[in-house]
Amino acid sequence: MFISRLIIAIILSVIALPGFSKNYNKLWGAASLFYQYKKILYTVEPQIRLVNRTGIYDQSLLNAGFGTTIRPHLQVWLGQTYANYSDINNVSEDVGNTVTNEYRIWEQLLWRRPFSDVFSSRLRLEQRRAFEASDWAVRLRERAYWTIPLTEKISFALNDEIFLNLKSVRWVSTSTLDQNRLFIGVFYKFTPKIGLNISYMNQYIDRNPAEINNGLVLNLIAYL
Repeated sequence: MFISRLIIAIILSVIALPGFSKNYNKLWGAASLFYQYKKILYTVEPQIRLVNRTGIYDQSLLNAGFGTTIRPHLQVWLGQTYANYSDINNVSEDVGNTVTNEYRIWEQLLWRRPFSDVFSSRLRLEQRRAFEASDWAVRLRERAYWTIPLTEKISFALNDEIFLNLKSVRWVSTSTLDQNRLFIGVFYKFTPKIGLNISYMNQYIDRNPAEINNGLVLNLIAYL
């Protein structure tokens, strides 16, 4: 299934190349912090995103949530996200140019822990609301992780995430297929609970015409 999705993502990118409108070079940084108290799991994840690798602010996000393990290797989560978009450089992902702030409520299933097992998966359902509008959009996200250990500390990391709009609204600029993100990189384990994922990202956004972006993603992951 994961290999099939990977092939589809590559085909989408190739097909869109002749007619894409814009493409950007991006630098994304994130710190994914996880904590467990008895049976309750907590996460906080601040993110900063720059565009064209020149220090131009693109957007920032703050994810926070809590969850629990319902069976071996399977967790259920509830959380929220605040997203801020720049109103200067006109790079706003899948939202209209008038949107500068967005609030999300999300529920997700996490099967195995990313970058700690050979294969893991995250399925997330998001309810999204722009501060500038009253209607809610609904989006489904599925991310599959494939990790291949190379040494005791270094692993090859390949993952793909597809976004589908289940309910479109006026301030969302994509249709059913929202976007696809393909990540290829390495995961370096500092300790058994702390590591750094460094990836190249190919981001396909299903606009008309389509948009294809390249990015460098740095993600510090810590299980405290």
